Amino acid sequence: MKNLKLVTATIVLLMASTRLFAQQVKGDFEIGFSGMYNQASGNGRTFKNGMIQGSFGFYVTKRVELGLAPSITINKTGDDTRISKGGQVFATYSFLSSGAKLVPYVGGGYYYFDSGVGGDDTLGFAGVNGGFKYYIAPKAAINFSVNYMTATKKPKGIDSLNSMMIAVGLSYLIKRS
Repeated sequence: MKNLKLVTATIVLLMASTRLFAQQVKGDFEIGFSGMYNQASGNGRTFKNGMIQGSFGFYVTKRVELGLAPSITINKTGDDTRISKGGQVFATYSFLSSGAKLVPYVGGGYYYFDSGVGGDDTLGFAGVNGGFKYYIAPKAAINFSVNYMTATKKPKGIDSLNSMMIAVGLSYLIKRS
């Protein structure tokens, strides 16, 4: 509970920052790079993944971003370890506030990747996320998100497959104007 209070206080202080850093506007492009750890379980099996992901987004409004994010994943199931590729299509909604360096957001997406778990290895997940970008420079931000996903396409013999993923990365705005 003490850690939750500390995290909450830190976020409130960051949001109260008054120095205006660049924030996205309609027409901007954003590129990003993130790393994440994911552990999924279903039917008594556990899948562990480490993922490196690039992202390419376009702001269709100053608050709404649509994008693609290719990824490389290291999958571990029991003693078996495999490297696979995948990606995500996503949409985010940013809660912009004038003068803030911290920009909270929510979003959703569809993730797909080769799981390396025999048979048809392609997995699909529909998910939601929430996080924030903290601007460390006029166009650069540290990005933190928590993602919850549920499988829409599962390996044979798995009834349900859910996943929680924490991602940390950097993003950079490319201004059109």
